[in-house]
Amino acid sequence: MKKIKRFDKDGGKMIERICKGTLNNIAKDLESVETHILDIIKLDLTLQRLFQISTSVSGIGTVTVVEVIIATNEFKNITTAKKFACYSRIVPFEHNSGKSIWGARVSHKANIRGKTLLNMAAMAS
Repeated sequence: MKKIKRFDKDGGKMIERICKGTLNNIAKDLESVETHILDIIKLDLTLQRLFQISTSVSGIGTVTVVEVIIATNEFKNITTAKKFACYSRIVPFEHNSGKSIWGARVSHKANIRGKTLLNMAAMAS
C-alpha cells in the first residue's frame, strides 16, 4: 500500500480504506476460529491434558501446540521426538550412493508450516 501511495495518493488512500475493513474482518475471523479451537480442547480431557503439558514448555504457544497435536494425531502416530523431527524435516540426512558420500542436508520437501512454528518457538524460548 505504501508503494501505491507514492504513485497515486488518492488511489492509495482508497485502497487502504478498503483493505483495512478486509483486514479487520480477517482478524475477527481468526479470533473466532481460535476461540472455537480452544473450546474444543476444553471439552476433551485428553486434548486438555496434552495442551497443558505442551504449553508448559518455554516458547511454545497455542498455535504451535495445536499444529503439533493435529500433525501427530494426539501423539498417537508420532510418539517420539526423533520421529517428529524427521516428519518436520529438521534433521539432516547424509546423501550417499555407492562410494559417493555427500554432506548431510535438510530436505526441501518439508512440512514448512510445522518447521516454521518449531523455529519460531526455539527463537522465542
